[in-house]
Amino acid sequence: MIAAIRARASDVGPALVGPVAEILRSSFQAQFLTAGAYGGNPWEPLQPASLRRRKGASGVVLDLTGEMRSALTEPDAPGSVAELGGDGMSLLFGTDLDRAAWHQHGTRYMPARELLPDPWPPEDIDAIASVIADFIGGAE
Repeated sequence: MIAAIRARASDVGPALVGPVAEILRSSFQAQFLTAGAYGGNPWEPLQPASLRRRKGASGVVLDLTGEMRSALTEPDAPGSVAELGGDGMSLLFGTDLDRAAWHQHGTRYMPARELLPDPWPPEDIDAIASVIADFIGGAE
């Protein structure tokens, strides 16, 4: 039994790319559904000029095309990243869409709208810790 626990503890990759990635996708979905409030920092609404440029498109913040939301909430969506780090013990998760950084940090003309909350919601941290502990302990 100890050998099995040791083996799982030395290879948590399946838990990271599986259930942990799903927790992160759910967290990002909550960020979009609450316009950032889930992470504790609600996004500023779109400015009137931005709404006019959208010409009939949704007025939902950070959802003009849905591409960024999909990249962060749907596995295998264009721009989605969920892969093991080189050590097999870390997860690289997020999006490779350049504009995600613009929104996270803001620009000269655009306020920051944090996709990645800081600090991360404690309930998500607890859920991730539980998943990893269950994986290492052999719970299915």
